Amino acid sequence: MEFHDIGAVVWILRKCVWWVPDFSVARFEDRLRELDAHLRGGHPFVAHSTRHLIEARVRLDAGASRRRGLAA
Repeated sequence: MEFHDIGAVVWILRKCVWWVPDFSVARFEDRLRELDAHLRGGHPFVAHSTRHLIEARVRLDAGASRRRGLAA
């Protein structure tokens, strides 16, 4: 992800709460102002992230399916 303005950075940090737990503008004001100056200088903020999709299913054995009234 590439950010060009501080508003976009603040918006994404408020929406993706797991990126910076307990994020608030007040708590990070000094760092956000530094980043804002960097962005206004024409330097984007580039964030890298990795995503994984894990699909899990419970597999019932045939005996358990019959006991629960499910088709095997």
